[in-house]
Order: sequence, then structure tokens, then C-alpha cells
Amino acid sequence: MYYVLVIGSLVFLALWYRHMKLKRDRKETQLRSEMVADLHDNLSGRLYAIKIIADQLADPALQPKRRQSLAQNLKALATSSTQVVRNLMWSFKTSSHTLEALINKLRDFSKTTIEPLIPHQITTSISNALLQRKINSQNANHILMTCQELLINMLKHTQPKRIETQIDLKENILKIQIRNHFQIVNPTRLPPVESSNETYGIKNIAQRLKAVAGMIQFDENEEGQHCQLNTPLL
Repeated sequence: MYYVLVIGSLVFLALWYRHMKLKRDRKETQLRSEMVADLHDNLSGRLYAIKIIADQLADPALQPKRRQSLAQNLKALATSSTQVVRNLMWSFKTSSHTLEALINKLRDFSKTTIEPLIPHQITTSISNALLQRKINSQNANHILMTCQELLINMLKHTQPKRIETQIDLKENILKIQIRNHFQIVNPTRLPPVESSNETYGIKNIAQRLKAVAGMIQFDENEEGQHCQLNTPLL
């Protein structure tokens, strides 16, 4: 009887160790996938903006004042790109983050990536007290990356004159409106997460929205495009 208990215990420990190893491997695989997605969403926009600025700087007819301004913007973009890996760690912290910090990160992204190319205004009617609302850092990161990807897609696939972003909080729902003033080219809906025929960035948006139970809607008119992003503030 004693030997049966010993053998049974050893078998149980072996199975438990195998289960924990598989669980750890799955977690590491998921973490690597999230890091790849975050690196793509963080770097691709900045690299595309650098390319646009470099193309403009290559124009021999460029005015000296404009050339100097573009050179300063290029330097700021290069500096911010070196901070991407450090900022990436923010998304994996388990501690809470504030709504104000999320909005400030979006403003920082706009200042270094969008505003050097076109006017972009970010406004909010959220009170100072609610801005200190704690939110899960991973969810905040998904929301931030979604907004970044939407803005970069607008920059890549259209020729906007300006972009306006309004951020509100109503009944625990974070509402982000992005108005893109241009002749619309973007799709009016996102593809299913499982779709393999769409771009990597669009699939990232769909996956991130699914992770935070968010919804997105595109409307268009003669003035351009209105993007409405709603997500529970968890």
C-alpha cells in the first residue's frame, strides 16, 4: 500500500509539473504575441511619419524655414522611437493606471507623430476628479494602441486636412470620437478578428477591441469621416 501511495504521488507530481509547464508556455507565447503587436503599433506609425518627413526633406524646392521645422520634427520622432521599448513595459504592469495618463500618452503620440504632418486637436470634457479614475493598465494600453492605429491609418490611406479627437466619459463608457476631415477612403467596418485577408494593423484593432469589449463605428459624409470608439472603462 505504501509503494502504491508513493508511485501515485510521483505520477501526480509529474502530471502537475507538465500541466504547469504547458500553462507557462502558453502564457509566454501570448506575451510574445502581445509584444509583437505592441511593437508594430508603436513603431510602424513613427516609421511611416519619418518616411513622409524624409521624402519632404528630399525636395530641393523646399523652403529653408519649412526644412528647419521638418528637421526638428524628424529629430523628435527619432527620439520618441528610441523610447518605444521602454514604454512597451507600461502595457504589462499589473498595477492600475489613470485615465489622465492614458490621454496624456495619446497626446504625446500625436505631438511627435501626427502634428508634425497635419493639425490634430485632442479635447476632453472629463472633470479633473474623473481623470484620476484608475483603470487596468493592459486595457488602457489596448485603447491607446487602437487610437494610434486609427490615426496612422487615416494618415496613410487618406489625405486629411486636419483631425479632431474628442474624449468623454459617460455612464462608465469611455467615448472617443475621431473626426477626419477629408474625402473618405477607409472601410466602414472592421473585419472579424479571424480574418486573414486584412492588414496586420486592422486585425490588431479588432483584437484589441475584443479584449476590452469595445465597439467601433465609422460614418461618412461630404466633410470626411467620423469614427466613434466606445469601451467600458474597466
